[in-house]
Amino acid sequence: VKKKELITVFRMGDREESKDIDLAILTALLKGTTANAIDQLNLALTWDRVDIARSHIFVYGQEWPVCPVVKHF
Repeated sequence: VKKKELITVFRMGDREESKDIDLAILTALLKGTTANAIDQLNLALTWDRVDIARSHIFVYGQEWPVCPVVKHF
């Protein structure tokens, strides 16, 4: 396997973990994409996962233009 960092394993057996399948899919999509931060933010907000936007997209050091971010809130 050339890009092992792109592999995500999700166990469906545990009922508690099964509730977060959307989290696993969205995190894998964000990890595997070369989309810019605005496109990643749009994807996270479309999935109604503000928590993912906070923890994976709004990271320290990311420069954000004011207009694109403000239109979402």
